[in-house]
Amino acid sequence: DGLTEKAIEAARRITFTPAEKDGRPVSQYITLVYNFNIY
Repeated sequence: DGLTEKAIEAARRITFTPAEKDGRPVSQYITLVYNFNIY
């Protein structure tokens, strides 16, 4: 239906700044939620 492909395209355009602790980058995990409205 194309929604999966559109979600992947949108996720690939996101840029992140790494989380830091004491001035050093640390690992982090996040969940991305995309809502689609079909008109």
